[in-house]
This record gives sequence, C-alpha cells and structure tokens, in this order.
Amino acid sequence: MPRAAWDTTPTDYQAGLLIAALADSQHRIPSDARGRTLDIMRTGREWIRARRLTSTTAAVKSGAKDYVLTHHGVNVANRARTAQLAQKYPVGSPAFFTPEGATERDVVVVNSGPDKNGTVEVLSAKQRGKALRAPLTALEELPKLPPEPAGEITDWWTITDSEGVELTRVEAEDDPRARKAAMRHAAVVAAARRDKGFAIRRLRTSELSVPVGELRGVPRISPAPAVEEPARPIPAAAPARRTTTARTEYVGRSIPTRLRADGAPGDTAMSSTGLLVWRLPDGEELTPGEAAKRFLGD
Repeated sequence: MPRAAWDTTPTDYQAGLLIAALADSQHRIPSDARGRTLDIMRTGREWIRARRLTSTTAAVKSGAKDYVLTHHGVNVANRARTAQLAQKYPVGSPAFFTPEGATERDVVVVNSGPDKNGTVEVLSAKQRGKALRAPLTALEELPKLPPEPAGEITDWWTITDSEGVELTRVEAEDDPRARKAAMRHAAVVAAARRDKGFAIRRLRTSELSVPVGELRGVPRISPAPAVEEPARPIPAAAPARRTTTARTEYVGRSIPTRLRADGAPGDTAMSSTGLLVWRLPDGEELTPGEAAKRFLGD
C-alpha cells in the first residue's frame, strides 16, 4: 500500500478512535466503532487489523473479532494525539508540568508549537522563566479560577503557598509592603524556601469573614521578595535597527531571554493568577507572546 494512504490525516471521528486505542493496553479500537469506518481504517489505510477475541471453538465459529492498531496505526494515533494536545495547550497557555525525576509540579507557560517528537518549549515559574522541553502528554490543566469574590478591595492581603493553602494575612498599603510584612512570619519563610516563592493577593470585604487558613485558591507561585531594579524608560516604538538578520541570533532562545538581550523594558514576573508575565516598569503586564510582538516585532 502506498505510504500516502498510511499518512492520510484521519477524520475527527477516526482520530478519536485511534487515540482511544492508543490509551488501551492492547491498542484495541472501541467496540462501538462504526463498521464502515473500520473497513476504511483496515483496508484503505492499514491502520488497524482484525484479531479474534478468543481461540475457543465457539468464538472461531461465530467469527467474532476485535480490531487493534498496526504499526502504522500507532504512528497516526500519536500524530493525532499531538495535534489534539497542541490545540489544548496553544502558545501562551499555562499548565502544570512535573519534570522527569522531580517530585513537585511546576507551573509553566507553553512557548512553542510541538516538534516531531511531541514536545514543546515551556517557561518554568519555579526556575524564573527558564526554558524547558516538555512532552505535551506530560502537561496537566490548571484548575479553573474561582469566581471573583464580592465586596470592596481592602488593605488586607492573603499569603498562600504553591498549592494555594493560606499561610497568613497581612495588612499593607501595597504589594511591596505586604511582601515585606509576610516575610516576618515563619510559615511564609519556610514556604518561600520550599517553593522558591509564595503567592500574594489583595482581599475583598466578603473574604475577611472567612477564618485565617480556610481560604483556598488555585496553586500559585510568585517570586520571593527581592530588591527591585530601577525602572527603565519605555521606548516610544520598537527600535528601527531590528531586522530579520539581527534576529537570527535568537533562534532556539526563549522569549524572555530574547527580550532581555534586546533591551526591552521590564522583566519576567508572576501575575496575581500565578502566570508568568512580562511586567513593564509602569506595572503593565503582558504575556510573553504580547511582549514579543511589541518589542521584538514577532
């Protein structure tokens, strides 16, 4: 059979069957698959082959069979799964990732499309924006954010660890003062050392009635308090000197690395929702992709 038949892009229904079979320990196609589809996948594509359910005399006489993936079917199923996951985790989307050999999950931001092996570049929150390679199959969805609390904004802040567990609350006028006050608490210091940071969020009036320690949030990680660098002026427009030739040195480098090398104002930071962002000196927050468009001309 010509290779073109093996490499034909499956329909959505066929892709669903192939991916389901890939997850099965014996690579079996779901038993409720339509007969016409099975015929196409077996004779027209050679993605599956028939296999008898058992070797008993009754089964042989009945002709009962199931269908399993062939070698070509496994390859097509892997490509279909990669394409499906690439839609689920597009560039700029956050996810959980546990690196091989690690015991703790990291919050990452997808920074590229998948390669032929089904891996993508991700930016690590725990490692301050370091670029890593991660299999799409190893990414996990972040929990959905809870609805916005009711009430007015207050001067009270909740401090949480990387799992969203509340450690303490502090009263302060702004974020830097709140972080400084938080570091006076032993539990916060311990969490900062363990998680390489902690999360901080201003509370609303409705949340003040909840006892300390009972507020829950999605897992968030933000950098531990540090001395802020002097603000750099924001250029009126992207420098004209950037050309396609000049940007070739950036191939294979992460967006934050490229932004720093090009002198873009600001630096990486964690947003209040635990996402990696590029924060400008005036406080504006951009996703890595938005910053690349504004300052690198991507």
